[in-house]
Amino acid sequence: MEERVAELESQLAFQEHTIQELNDVIIELRNEIDNVRHEMDRLKNKIEEINSSTVIPLSEEKPPPHY
Repeated sequence: MEERVAELESQLAFQEHTIQELNDVIIELRNEIDNVRHEMDRLKNKIEEINSSTVIPLSEEKPPPHY
């Protein structure tokens, strides 16, 4: 009986260790996802700035000189 309890305790300790390792990986991945989202938002804003500064509305565009 003691042998069985010791085996169960060993399995429980292994499972707790595995769960903690998985939790650490999840936290790391979550931080990485947050960083990627932040960078995507920054790049998206930068692209919008570039587009708005280089593209004029069609109504403001002058016709080519041959018209």
